[in-house]
Amino acid sequence: MKSTQLIIRTSAAVVALISLILIFRAALISLLGAPAPTGYSSCPIAFFISSLFMIGTAAAMGFARIAESREKLPGRLLLTLAVGVLFQAIQQYGIWNLIIEPETENNHFIYVAIILSTAHSLSCIAVLLLICFAAAWSTVESNIEPIRTLITYSSLFWFGLGTAWVFLLCAFAAMI
Repeated sequence: MKSTQLIIRTSAAVVALISLILIFRAALISLLGAPAPTGYSSCPIAFFISSLFMIGTAAAMGFARIAESREKLPGRLLLTLAVGVLFQAIQQYGIWNLIIEPETENNHFIYVAIILSTAHSLSCIAVLLLICFAAAWSTVESNIEPIRTLITYSSLFWFGLGTAWVFLLCAFAAMI
């Protein structure tokens, strides 16, 4: 019974996560539109803003990891997912800005930036999927220690991705 509930809840959480990312990205695109053409390539401001949400997601993961009881854990994991969804939507908006960038002399750097930022975004989605699983698991499991272990490893992966993002962002700012 527990495994069936876990599968159903995890599946629902994954569908909700992907749907929310797509909805928020579409909302950003429709509300903000494309940046005004400047005649030269530049690193999208959305990348810098998304970095703040990446830090917020890391903080929320740490907050979830120190949950004292089973009752507090799902809410803290949902907070982590909410901030992570906003991070993903803003980062994907930045990628979209790179994709629609007009032709410039150094557009080969833009292609590298698109590939690397997309790979980073997909890796971040993998961590958010682990958090989805942890959130679903926390609703059916009474012992939160294995869930904390999963959150700890997810946090380490997220911090590694955050470090990689700082280097990518610096490279993008220098190259584009």
